Amino acid sequence: MGHVEVVQLLLDQGADIIGANSEGETPLSSASLYGHVGVVRLLLDRGANIIATNSEGITPLHLASQNGEVDIVKLLLAIDRVEPDLKDRTDRTPLFYAAKNGHKAIIELLLAINQVDVDSKDYYNSTPLSIAARMGRGDAVALFLTKGHALTIGDNFGRTPLWWAKKNGYPEIADLLLKKSRENGIFIQEDDLPITTIPVLADETSRWCDVCILGILEKDTYYHCSVCYNGDFDICKECFAMKAHCLDESHTIIQK
Repeated sequence: MGHVEVVQLLLDQGADIIGANSEGETPLSSASLYGHVGVVRLLLDRGANIIATNSEGITPLHLASQNGEVDIVKLLLAIDRVEPDLKDRTDRTPLFYAAKNGHKAIIELLLAINQVDVDSKDYYNSTPLSIAARMGRGDAVALFLTKGHALTIGDNFGRTPLWWAKKNGYPEIADLLLKKSRENGIFIQEDDLPITTIPVLADETSRWCDVCILGILEKDTYYHCSVCYNGDFDICKECFAMKAHCLDESHTIIQK
């Protein structure tokens, strides 16, 4: 019996699989995350809440965008009550999630509906372009440069898309950003940019920084808020050194 048949059986037996658990997770969220198109379609037909958020403010569209589930993103965007630019607790829209993982097709889908702010800023003033640059997503960077105006926008700590591309060792992206800057008549003093470091690979990390969204090595010191994101909010040592905080300045940050 497949996923769709199981869900159909549960629905027919009166099971409540439309609502959310204590952390706000719904069956629609899970189906969207893991690419179960038939289940998503069935749940939507049964009235599942397309904009239900979990404890981090994340919707099914965020999750499908994050994992590159193109067919599910199309399904969700076709629903009238969808909010494609809805922000999570860190003010990140589904576009940020697609940018992080370089899902160009989903970025194009989101921007095509003309309801999504390509230059949206998160809680720390990062933009989708900046997220794509720091993660080395060249195709996404190139696309954002044709759609937005965030070329030189820095986050709360002055880190621009070019700053990130230089620091994380993505020369092709840095060259693309510099070329666009010259085309726009913007002079950038490259001597002020950081020295290149080796990017942290996903399989080397034990957690992620919720400020810059880069990985944190298992051996590295990091900083932790035991309140935000249900006690799952971490800050890397680089962001902490720049005085980054969690989502509430009154919370105590502890070193781990």
